[in-house]
Amino acid sequence: MSDNDQTLLTILEALTSIISGDLNKEFSSPTDDEISVKIFNSLSTLISHLKEINAIAVDLANGSLDVATPHRRNYLSAPLKTLHSKLSILMWNAKQAVNNKVASHTKFDGELYQTINILIDQIADHSLKQQSTMNSDTLSIDSWKYHQLLLALGKLTIMVLLVNNKGEIVYANEKAKSIFSEITSFLDIKISDDEELISFIASIVIQKDSHTYSREEFFDASRDKWFTVISENIDFINDQTFQMYVINDITDRKTREITLKKTASTDTMTGLYNKHGGLDKFIQSAQNFDEDCNHCVAFVDLDGLKYVNDTFGHKEGDFFIKEAANILVHSGRQADVAIRFGGDEFVMFFINCEYGKALHRLSNARRKLENFEGIEKKPYSIGFSFGIVQFNYTRNTDIFKIIEQADKEMYLDKRQRKAMREY
Repeated sequence: MSDNDQTLLTILEALTSIISGDLNKEFSSPTDDEISVKIFNSLSTLISHLKEINAIAVDLANGSLDVATPHRRNYLSAPLKTLHSKLSILMWNAKQAVNNKVASHTKFDGELYQTINILIDQIADHSLKQQSTMNSDTLSIDSWKYHQLLLALGKLTIMVLLVNNKGEIVYANEKAKSIFSEITSFLDIKISDDEELISFIASIVIQKDSHTYSREEFFDASRDKWFTVISENIDFINDQTFQMYVINDITDRKTREITLKKTASTDTMTGLYNKHGGLDKFIQSAQNFDEDCNHCVAFVDLDGLKYVNDTFGHKEGDFFIKEAANILVHSGRQADVAIRFGGDEFVMFFINCEYGKALHRLSNARRKLENFEGIEKKPYSIGFSFGIVQFNYTRNTDIFKIIEQADKEMYLDKRQRKAMREY
């Protein structure tokens, strides 16, 4: 018998064994021919895959799901592996139902799965009818009617809390558990600066007699994050009311908003407020004080900037502006407002400040700038002239007229300084 005939005969025996269901025999190539060896290696792989398929098919037929699934390279087993996965989901839902826990609809097509969904709905209806006849203070949040909602909430990237009228947390989705997992009742916790978000929501729960819809933005300094907290009533059966809190991390958005707002209200060269942003900031600050409170506005003009630009170039002129701005802003307090009003003009608002104190601060600032000239050994003099006006702010105050008065005072100062230099 030739080698080819022997190879074909062995292949026939292997196929006959496979068809008869005998997968325990082993076959090897009767020759060393490369093609023949590859054929029998493939036959061995096929027999191994069929043994895996047969094993899982037998287990599924016997109702056993706790089995090892075929290797991922066993492509023939794909339908059985899918069946195993779907039956495992059905088994999980069945166990949930037995334990009166949340079960979910299956999303698979086919008569079997649709029938299971109908059965789940019937169990849900039956559960609700039972609960509607019970005289309990608390309705189980795991009631069947809400099982799909709860499963969906569990997958959200935002935090969701459900609180009953006793201040008890009756539901927290997976995201919320990362922060609220150890809390069962807001009424029992102590307000703490270490957990600002928790304290904030606890204060809402404790302080509100009747909860209505609200939306609040909150900065949690302990986490350095911004959150939105949305609160709304939810009415369940048996006239029970729950409050749902939806908490979303909006840090990225708030950071962008703050950056954009700062950019829109800031002078790019000096970092001071621009005219629009500075006036708005002053009005916001002044509104926090009584109308008889004294404020001061100073109009500041750099001395000799044109000479510096024309003689030494605009790079030196920019240096002059930046250093003056830096010294001016540090002459005030944190509450004061420094504005770059124009090219070489600045406006300073001294909040809740008498004229004498504002004069003292600006006089010190001018000396610092003039001393800086000597330290840097600049070939030009640097300084500024200023005028100050004290005023009371009311709704009818014309800020621009007061700035004009300070501007006039500044020119008086500039003429005096020029006369002294010439003298």
